[in-house]
Amino acid sequence: LATRKSDDSFFIARPNTGVSRQEMDETDLLEKYTLRSEERAQPAWERIFSESVDYTKGARVLDVVLVCGSLVQLWNQLQDIVKSHALRSEDKSSTMTARDAGMKVVRVKVGQEQLVGLRLPPEVIASVVSKLKTHEMIESGQAINF
Repeated sequence: LATRKSDDSFFIARPNTGVSRQEMDETDLLEKYTLRSEERAQPAWERIFSESVDYTKGARVLDVVLVCGSLVQLWNQLQDIVKSHALRSEDKSSTMTARDAGMKVVRVKVGQEQLVGLRLPPEVIASVVSKLKTHEMIESGQAINF
C-alpha cells in the first residue's frame, strides 16, 4: 500500500512489516510495484497479514526482551553472557543469530509509555536473571563479591 506524502514521495506499508520509515519516490514506486485494485489486492494482503504474526524476522509484531534500569555497572558481565551464548550458537547448541549476539540499547513505545533499555536475545534471559539476582544479593550485603 502506497500513501502519498508529498508531490513525489510515498510511504510504503506491507502487510507483514507495517509502514516503512523510508520514503519512496514515484519513479521507484512505479518500477518496483504494480497497481492493483482493492478487490484484487485485499485477499493476498489479508493472508500475508494473518500469517505474519508468527514470523520471527521482519515481522510487524515482535516479542522483545528489554532489560531496563541502571545497567552500566553490569554492562561487561551482561556482554560476557551474550558472548558466551553466541559462542555456543556457533557449536549449534543455541539458535542465536549473529545479529542477536550484539548488545543493543533501544527505545520502545508501549502504549503511551516509552522505555529505554538493553535489548537481549531470549536465549540469554535465564543467565541474565541469575546474574541480576547475584548482583542484587551482593549490593544488599547478602553475598560477598570475590
